Order: sequence, then C-alpha cells, then structure tokens
Amino acid sequence: SYTGAAVLAATGAIRAGAGLVTLHAPLPAAAVISQKCPPEIIVRGYSSLAGAFDSKCDAWVIGCGLGMIADHEAQQLFESIQQSALPMVIDADALNLLAKHSQTGILTEKHVITPHPGEFRRLAPDLAGLPRESAVREFVKRFPATLLLKGGRTLVTQQNQRLWCNSTGSPGMATGGQGDLLAGVIG
Repeated sequence: SYTGAAVLAATGAIRAGAGLVTLHAPLPAAAVISQKCPPEIIVRGYSSLAGAFDSKCDAWVIGCGLGMIADHEAQQLFESIQQSALPMVIDADALNLLAKHSQTGILTEKHVITPHPGEFRRLAPDLAGLPRESAVREFVKRFPATLLLKGGRTLVTQQNQRLWCNSTGSPGMATGGQGDLLAGVIG
C-alpha cells in the first residue's frame, strides 16, 4: 500500500552515499516499485519476508512501506531481526508491529529506532505522559537500541550516553515521507 515509502527510504540511502542499495519488496509490488526507483537502486522481489533477509548486505532499513502484515509474517520478521548480526534501522510499520505484538524486548544495541511521537506512544504507552526528554531517557534504560524520537526537537540517545537534541529543521519536514528519507539516510 505504501510503495512510495520504500522508494523514499532507498533514495535517502543513495543520496547519503551508500555504494549499493537493494530494495526488497513483496513480489506483487516489486514491478511497481522498480518503476518508481532511480536506476541505481536494485529492486528484488520476495515471496517470503524471511527470505529477504538471506541477502548479503552491510545494514538493514526495515519498515518503510511495509504495511500491516499477517501475524505469521510478523513472527518471521521478529525472528529475522533477532538473528541478524547486522546494524538495523527500524522505522514506521516495523515499529508498529513491535508495539502491537509486544516485541520491544528484541531491541539491541545494533538497532536504531526512529519513531515519530505516535509510534513512540504505541511502543511505550506508560511513558506518554512524561516530558519528551524524560520519556526518551527512561526508554533507553529499558532497551539498548539507539532511539531517535522525531519531532519539533528531535531527540537522540542510547543507554549510558548523553541526550542529543537537534533543534534545526523546518515545518516542511513534517510532511509525509520525510521520516522514510531519514531512515534511509541513517541506514
């Protein structure tokens, strides 16, 4: 349903300097996505979500354009996230799936999560009433992933590290797709 999100994430990775970007998409969507991509992005269709993780790469960006998938596919995704030793950016619907299935416990220091405030609320509903800085610090005490909480002042931290606040940007960054680009750049 969100083919543009996947294209934006892959484009963000290319523009940030990645040498080779492969975009994995479900077979029925691969042709449509391929037509939207710049030619330097390789699009590979998969029939099984777990099969996409068999590819050789240096890092993963997961979730942009994923959509809400069946429970058995979500379990394959969680197993693949846990089994991969590679650095991984987890964004968008992958974050929603972690929240829906109470799987935040699989997050490790090799993961970077990039929620917007709504996704963060779903990941940690008990922290929703806290000031943003306090909520971020409490979240990383529980989970060793690097947390980048998007917003008017983007907050970035990880366990036992200082909290960084990026106050730059513009209201134009609050448009659809900017988070997907950011995930690709980080990846």
